[in-house]
Amino acid sequence: ATVKNKPSTICGKIVSLSVFYNFAIYKGLLLANPFQMIAKPKVDKAKQAADNRATVAADVGVEHADALSAFAHGGDIDPKAGAELFKQGLVTTNDDGSYRMSPAGKQFLSAAEKGDKGAARDALATGKDTLGRAAEQEQARQERDKAKAEKQQSREKAKAERDTARAARVA
Repeated sequence: ATVKNKPSTICGKIVSLSVFYNFAIYKGLLLANPFQMIAKPKVDKAKQAADNRATVAADVGVEHADALSAFAHGGDIDPKAGAELFKQGLVTTNDDGSYRMSPAGKQFLSAAEKGDKGAARDALATGKDTLGRAAEQEQARQERDKAKAEKQQSREKAKAERDTARAARVA
């Protein structure tokens, strides 16, 4: 069976051998580097980033990594993908309901495009932690607002009772 290496693998091997032959020339063991004239294959960086992103996203459980990438590069995000990415902490919402990339989303995308699964997992965990803290803060704010409203209502009730008592004394 023939193994077909990726252009980046071939390029890396050519560079490694070229460095070795340059060392041999430096040490006086050779007169010329046979790899100096070999053309290195072109690496399609966009395709490689897309392949890395797809592989990493599948491994860490992010379904809409392509939508996140398109969104990061100025595209729109559909509501379903946006909602899923929001649940993972990779995007946040603006006051008007539109989405924006979260810092964790930027970190995740950068790591995924480099093929770094560990950093992508870390970014995903950071996004979920941040989302959890935001939910806790929102719940605490709602509880404070509720307590404040109850306190205000209690004050108004006490004031009404005082006013009623004053009106009864005057009459």
